[in-house]
Amino acid sequence: MTSLPSTMHRLRKPMPLFDRRARHRAKRLSVLHRRRFMFELLEDRRMLAIWSGDIPNGTVWTNTEVQQIIGDARVPAGATLTIQPGTMVKFNEFAGIDLLVEGRLLARGTSAQPIVFTSFRDDTGLDGVLGNGDDQDSNANGPSNGNNGDWNAVQFLLGGTGSVLDRVQVRYGGSGALAALVASVPMALTNSLVRNSATSGVRLQTSNSTLTTNTFQNNSIAAISMDLASNPAISGVTLTNNLTNALILDSGTLVGNGFWNDPDIVYRLTGDVTVPAGSTLIYRNSDSSVRAESGAVVTVINSTIDSNFRGVAADGATTTLTLTNNLITNQNGYRRLPQQRGHGLHQLQHFI
Repeated sequence: MTSLPSTMHRLRKPMPLFDRRARHRAKRLSVLHRRRFMFELLEDRRMLAIWSGDIPNGTVWTNTEVQQIIGDARVPAGATLTIQPGTMVKFNEFAGIDLLVEGRLLARGTSAQPIVFTSFRDDTGLDGVLGNGDDQDSNANGPSNGNNGDWNAVQFLLGGTGSVLDRVQVRYGGSGALAALVASVPMALTNSLVRNSATSGVRLQTSNSTLTTNTFQNNSIAAISMDLASNPAISGVTLTNNLTNALILDSGTLVGNGFWNDPDIVYRLTGDVTVPAGSTLIYRNSDSSVRAESGAVVTVINSTIDSNFRGVAADGATTTLTLTNNLITNQNGYRRLPQQRGHGLHQLQHFI
C-alpha cells in the first residue's frame, strides 16, 4: 500500500449541514442572551402611561409603567387616585405642569419601593442615584438628572379630603408654585423625602396637615412655608441643606388661634405677625420676634429670639404674655407707641 506523503494532511469528514446550523444558532442565542442581560443591568425600560386632564375615579397607577404627566392632570372632587408602591410619576419639564387633587390621592409606598414624583428628565429610578440597576431613561436620551423647578407641584385643593402620602419622594418641583407640595386642605405626609424644589418643599395654606418623620433636603427657599391660618402637626423632621432649615411663616395678622409649638421644627417669621384681640398664640422653638395687640394672649416657650428690631412686643395693659425658658438677645430697640402702650412696652423690654 502506498503511504501518503508526509506533507499532506488527512481531510476531516465534513460536518452535516444541520449540525453546523444548530451550532451557529446556539452561539447566536448565547450572544443575544448575554447582550440582553447586560442591557437590563444598565437600565429598566418601562412603557409610558400618558396623562393630562381629569383622571377617572378609581384609577390605579401601577409600577409596571412610568406615569407620564404631559399637561395639568386633575383628580376631580369625589374621585380617588391610588398609586402602587414602586411607581414613578414623571412630569414633563418646563411645561408648568401640576397634579391637582380636588378629590383624594392615596400614595402609599414602602421602604423598598417608594413612590416617586419627579421630572421626566430624572433617570435615577427609585434610589435617586444614576448608574444603578433601577435607572429609567424614559426619554431615551442617555442618563440624566432633573433640576430644581423642572415641574410645578402636587396641589391639594379645596374640596379634597383624606389624601395620604406615605414613603414617597418628591424631586425637582417647585416651579410656578410656592412649593413642590401645596396643601390648602388637611393631608398626611409621612416617612417621605422632599428635595430639590425651586421654592420650598411643602406649602401649607389654611391647612391643618400632619407631617411626620419626613426629610427636607436641598430646597431652594425653605423646608416648609405656612400662612397664618394653618396649624399643622409636625414631628420627626430632618432638615438638610435647605436655604432655610426651618418653617417660615407669612407676615400679617393671625387668623384665629395659632399653635406654633411642634418641638421638632423651628418657626421663623418673615415679618411682623400681629396677634389680634381675642386670639391666642402658643409660640415655641422659634428664632424671630412676635407682637401682640391689646387683649391678645401669647405664650413664648423654649425660643431663641435674636437680632430683631424688637424681641417680643406687647401693645397694651390687657395683653397676657407668658415667657418661659427663652433666650431673647441682641434686639435693636422698640417702636415708640402712644404713652400708655409705650410704658408697658418699655417695662417688657427692660424685663427681657
